[in-house]
Amino acid sequence: MTLLVYGLVILAALMHALWNFAAKKVAGSLSLLWVGNSLAALCCLPLAVYFAITTNFDPGVVPLLFATAVIHAVYFLYLSKVYQLGDISTVYPIQRGIGVAGTAILGYFLLGEAISALGLAGISLVCIGVGFIGLVRLDLGKQRQALLYCFVVGLTIAGYSIVDKIAVGYLNPILFIFIQTTTVAIFLTPYALGKLKLET
Repeated sequence: MTLLVYGLVILAALMHALWNFAAKKVAGSLSLLWVGNSLAALCCLPLAVYFAITTNFDPGVVPLLFATAVIHAVYFLYLSKVYQLGDISTVYPIQRGIGVAGTAILGYFLLGEAISALGLAGISLVCIGVGFIGLVRLDLGKQRQALLYCFVVGLTIAGYSIVDKIAVGYLNPILFIFIQTTTVAIFLTPYALGKLKLET
């Protein structure tokens, strides 16, 4: 991994943590998550149009696009529930830890990606850390339900990570992200508008 790639990964991780902190501040409002997803699609639109014109579209990617859209929609639905019920200091590391470990394990079995001894040790430590965080907060009322939702969110993270990895082999990543975010926004529209009416 080059220094530039490593830096981009760190930056993406920081931006992701900030985005989740903002989502927690609004108690996981599904309407806000829907707006954010829609804005992401709009930001990708100019480049998506360019790549749609200049690159080939492999029909083999269509099932993967549908799968990732469904998984992401479930992810956002349960993420909103997680942030309504749980403390971010608890739910964020648990759901991301399950996602990271799950992605590595699925990648090994489904994609044949190797896991080094050091990598296996890291995955084990993540699982142990997630377990300790969960056990400490398990007896705190509504946190128990939040932890259950964390497990669902973690599984969706692992699921869409594997699907997305395969899909970008068929389609330009920018075009893929645009189609994905647009489809997810469409899927979430009925839920987001319904929740918006309840909130007003």
